[in-house]
Order: sequence, then structure tokens, then C-alpha cells
Amino acid sequence: MEKRFNEAPCGIITLNQKGEMMAVNNTLSKGLQIPLERLVSKHFEILLTSANRIIFHSYFYPTIQLKGEVDGLFLQLKSNEGVMPFLLNAKLIEVDGEQIIDCFMMPMQKRIDYELELKQAKQLSEAAYVAKEQALIELQHLHDEIEKEQSQLLQSNA
Repeated sequence: MEKRFNEAPCGIITLNQKGEMMAVNNTLSKGLQIPLERLVSKHFEILLTSANRIIFHSYFYPTIQLKGEVDGLFLQLKSNEGVMPFLLNAKLIEVDGEQIIDCFMMPMQKRIDYELELKQAKQLSEAAYVAKEQALIELQHLHDEIEKEQSQLLQSNA
């Protein structure tokens, strides 16, 4: 089970009720480029930006206590490379009489990059459509002019 935990395709953190990281998997440690020993037993908030701390206190803690789970919370975690976006899902469970919170961290940078590419492609497509429409208007105008001139030539030759 430990190998599956450490090599899971997403980051996994187990928090105690104080918010201290009891366990962190290798996937998250490597992704953040922070050694495990700098994470385990530290408060989860060391990874949060100040804006995300507010979200964590105003949304995460109340929701996990009331509903026992949090789904789809977007957070940015500090890493050795700057800040990395994650989607967090968490569940409050009881183990040996102690309540703990298992958090699953899905990295979002590739998704965000993909969405930006789609947005840029859409903008290019819309710009090409507008250019095509303008070209069609110009062609129609030229066509009308040619027909007018042709009609005048036919009248003058008649």
C-alpha cells in the first residue's frame, strides 16, 4: 500500500485536525520540488499563498467539518519553482479514534495551458471568420462594380 501511496498519479497529503501534514506522498514532494522532510509534520499552510490561506480558512475548514468532504477546491501551492495550481479533493475520516483529512491534489498546470491554447485557437478562428466576412463583402462590392461596368459596356455597344 505504501508504494501505491507514494507513486500515486496525484499528490496525496494526510492532515491532522490541526492542519499538520502527517503524510505526504513522493508524487507531491517531487512535483513541488520540496523534500519530504521539509513537509511532513509541518502545517499545510506553509504551502499556501496568502490569498489561498484565506480561502482555506473561510471555505476548506468549515466545509470539511460540516460535510466531511471538499470537492474541487482550486488552490495554488508554493513550490521551489514558484506557484503551482492544484485541484483539491478531501475527505474527513476516522482512523484509530482520530479524525484525519486525506487530501488528493490534482496538478492543473497542463489543463490550464490546454485551456489557454483552446482560447487562443478560438480567438484566431474568430479573427479568421471576421476577415473572411470582410473579404466576402469586398468581393461582393467588386462583383457589383464589374456587373455595373459590364452593363454600361453592353449599353454603349448596343
